[in-house]
Amino acid sequence: MTPTRAPSRAPARPGGAARTLVAVGGVLATLGLSAVLTVRTINATLSRAESARAEAARLSADLQTLRERYEALADRYDAAVSRTAVTELDVSEDGSVAVIVRDAAGPLRRIQTPFNAADEIYVDYAVIDGRLWIRRVFDAHTPPGSAVVVDPIVETIDWDQRPGGFGQAVYRSLAPGRWVVTVTGNGSLGLARADEPVDLRHRPIVEPFGEVAGAAGR
Repeated sequence: MTPTRAPSRAPARPGGAARTLVAVGGVLATLGLSAVLTVRTINATLSRAESARAEAARLSADLQTLRERYEALADRYDAAVSRTAVTELDVSEDGSVAVIVRDAAGPLRRIQTPFNAADEIYVDYAVIDGRLWIRRVFDAHTPPGSAVVVDPIVETIDWDQRPGGFGQAVYRSLAPGRWVVTVTGNGSLGLARADEPVDLRHRPIVEPFGEVAGAAGR
């Protein structure tokens, strides 16, 4: 009986384990590098996000400051416009005479007088805040003490200011229409017919901040 031989094993190749270790090491190195790059990418993204949040907070604070300044300016502007008023004489078709106090928004008050424009109309004026104001009105048949006085009615005017004093501006017969006290070519005072209302709003209307911000974003 012939004895059975055990199968022979192939001799191990020299350096195989080393190559395996090198390959595994390369994979691990690649994974490690990828991990490092991933961490760096995440950190950079977080840093940019943090910077973006900080910038957004700064812009929000700046916008709030701008809003507050804008609204304060709008309030000051509206207050200045509301204090801008003029006085006019209004002569109706039937000759009746009234004093109109108006501002940029329109007539504030109408002060009717008992006088008729067919007679000579006397107008006393006051210079206040650099403007001519109608102080009282009377006609040729009425003593000054019985004139229609404007100042007790117009409470917003400080009649105690007297930089330009008081005086009798003009007297004349008036046709129907609107009349204002004005300075004539020779420097004297007169009544001039005003065909169009005086534009008291010299600057554009101040819009709410939200409308301005919305328009800027479009």
